[in-house]
Amino acid sequence: MTPENVWAYLQGKIREQLFYSKYFSRLLPLHIFEQINYRLFVMNKQCYTQGSCIVCGCDTPGLQMADKACDGDCYPKMMNSMDWDTHKYFNKIEFNYHGKKKDRNFELRITKKTIIS
Repeated sequence: MTPENVWAYLQGKIREQLFYSKYFSRLLPLHIFEQINYRLFVMNKQCYTQGSCIVCGCDTPGLQMADKACDGDCYPKMMNSMDWDTHKYFNKIEFNYHGKKKDRNFELRITKKTIIS
């Protein structure tokens, strides 16, 4: 157990509570909210259903919401807003919002195979 892992655990749990909250999900910056949704969409479904990554054993979905990358190489470190926008553009990841973005009602489209480096 390292300080970085403790921080990632706490950060993930706080973001998880905000993410699933009807009233407080808007407190997550939009680029973080989108990356969490993207990670949940592309993750191995077996990892989600068993509650931990089948490669590295990290808790799901809690640690997927932290800045830390998956030790099992399932997803990269959380990106800042500019890097996330660039990543979406080059990997053809689209979040199409219905109404205002702050309402967080969207459709996710990925039009080519995503390569995460």
